[in-house]
Amino acid sequence: MKKTKFYKKNKLISVYNEDDVLVALCDNSKDFAETFKMGQSIADSTISRIADGSRNYFLYNGEKLFIYFIDLEPNEVQEFQMIY
Repeated sequence: MKKTKFYKKNKLISVYNEDDVLVALCDNSKDFAETFKMGQSIADSTISRIADGSRNYFLYNGEKLFIYFIDLEPNEVQEFQMIY
């Protein structure tokens, strides 16, 4: 069974547009990079700058998108890994 690696081991990356509509839910930066068709280093930089507060959004196809991190409890991480 392949285990899912979450961002920072226990976070999901949620992406919303300006209307607070969920655009994507990503397990990690690799999933984020694939979803938004960007290189891994750009994805890592974008996520870390938003996480540390130096940016609060990123642009994708001319649209302002916002990242929010969803903390998972240890039992939730285990449950998700069993599903995948």
